[in-house]
Parts: sequence; C-alpha cells; structure tokens
Amino acid sequence: MDTHLDLVIKEHPDSIVKFLNNTRTILYPGFGRMIKPGRPIGNQTFQRQQEFLRRYANQGFIPIFYKEINGNIFPLGNYKLTDLNKKICAGGFQYYEYTFMKINLD
Repeated sequence: MDTHLDLVIKEHPDSIVKFLNNTRTILYPGFGRMIKPGRPIGNQTFQRQQEFLRRYANQGFIPIFYKEINGNIFPLGNYKLTDLNKKICAGGFQYYEYTFMKINLD
C-alpha cells in the first residue's frame, strides 16, 4: 500500500485556496466533493478528513505542488499542518480549512 502523501493545488479563478506570506502559509479547503478545483460543494464531514490526517501523521509533513491552468506543475515546498478549522461558506454549508506552513527539512 502506497502511503506517500502529497498535495497538488490546481489553479482556478473560483478557488478559495489562499496563499499568504509569499506561499509560506497556505489555507486549503478540506477533502470531499468539489464543484471546481479548490471550491467545495455541500457539507464536508470530519470522516472525509480522516484518511488525509492519518496519512499526514505517518509522514509528518506534506510536499505541496501548484498546477497552473496550462498544465505546468512546480513545487512550492514541504509544509506542516498547523491548524484545521470548520468553516461556513456563503452558501450555508460547512467545510474544513487546513492551514499549512512551509518548513525546511534540512
């Protein structure tokens, strides 16, 4: 069973993914159904987050990549999970938001 974990963030104009501090901090919506890349649709359950959290705990960090609309992919670096919050969107449904902070593995 492959336990390697990474995350590819797909560029999309309707995405709610936020890049802060020159990509040192990334706010990423939780895992579940998406209407568009980075844009959840419907309620996300904590159950849907558990597989990611389990795999993250085993690895201790996550490599994050960015995929542009034209298909180019480039690495943003290695990140640690620093926070997980439940949010309510304008449509009235709940989703989870992960906060990732860049780390050095040296």
